[in-house]
Amino acid sequence: MRRDRRVGQPYPAKPIRIIVPFPAGGTADIMARVVGQKMTETWGQQVVIDNRSGAGGNIAAELAAKSAPDGYTLFLCVVGTHAIHQALYDNWRSIRSRIFPPSPTSRACQTWLWCIPRFR
Repeated sequence: MRRDRRVGQPYPAKPIRIIVPFPAGGTADIMARVVGQKMTETWGQQVVIDNRSGAGGNIAAELAAKSAPDGYTLFLCVVGTHAIHQALYDNWRSIRSRIFPPSPTSRACQTWLWCIPRFR
C-alpha cells in the first residue's frame, strides 16, 4: 500500500474497479484480468473487472465518465473509444473530455488504462 501524501490515507483503501468496454473472454478482458491480478498482488487490494459491452464502448465510457473521481475506477480504452468515436457520435466529445486527459505519449499504443482524474 502507498500513502497519499496530501491526506495521509493509504491507497488503495478499498477495491479498485476496471471498466472494460467489451464482453468477458475477449482480448481486452484477458488483458484487464492479467493487469488486475498483478495490481491485487502488488497492492494487496482486490481489483474487480466490470465488463460493460455494447454501443461500441459508449456504455462503458459513459459509466466511467459518471464515476466518482476518487482514483478507484479505471477505464480500459482502445482506439475506438478514444479516437474514432469522436468522429461518429455527437455526444462523445463531452464524454471524452470528462475521462481522458490530453496525453501526447498515449498515441504510441492502441490500448490504455486510464484512472478517472480527481478534478472535474
